[in-house]
Amino acid sequence: MYTANAINKEPYAFYASSAFAAMAAIVTFSPIIAAFSIIFILSGALIHSHGRIINNLLVSRSAIIEVYNGYKLHPNLNSAVKCSGNLYSSVSVAEMPNTNAAANMDLRKLAENSSFPFEVAVRIEEMDKRKFIEPLETRKKRKEILLSRLASKNSPKALELSRTISILDDEISSIASSPSILHMKLLLRTFSVSESEHSAAKESSENMKALASRVSSLTGSDINIIKGEEIFNAGVL
Repeated sequence: MYTANAINKEPYAFYASSAFAAMAAIVTFSPIIAAFSIIFILSGALIHSHGRIINNLLVSRSAIIEVYNGYKLHPNLNSAVKCSGNLYSSVSVAEMPNTNAAANMDLRKLAENSSFPFEVAVRIEEMDKRKFIEPLETRKKRKEILLSRLASKNSPKALELSRTISILDDEISSIASSPSILHMKLLLRTFSVSESEHSAAKESSENMKALASRVSSLTGSDINIIKGEEIFNAGVL
């Protein structure tokens, strides 16, 4: 989907290369190869675990261009820009994590105090049930292990563990049988159009910072300005 985003692909090559380096160190008994293997594995793990940060750093400091639906990520990492004829359209995005705080947001007042166009959008996403079930299953497994180690299954501790396991079972069954788990996101979007790519990106970015500050003041809630490739994942382009 992105034209230059190889860092976030599944790291099968990294796993294979790490295994090969480790085996080479073991077979050869060479301290030099062993040292090289350790450096290689640690470096690869760092890139894999922090790939998005490194990816954004590369975009901001080089000519790497990421493209999604005709938009490319601007080096300021706060804007996505699209060229249409002789004009550049730029979009900046932010999210309000505390959606309950939106009830305190006076859109009319917000619009009257803003000198630039903006959008407020509600996005409903279906969550993966496994993200909720797996932690519960882990807790249940731990309780079962503790219960199995008790000599008496009728002791107060054993009865307490049994009740906890039963409660976790009910929670897991309830989530598994539910039709879906929905998550609501409140997104803010500013946009600008200019004959200059830099001007368009700068304007939408500065407008978003101003909008985020005003919404935060009105609602008492933190506003997260979305940066880097997460702009593409926000679903507003």
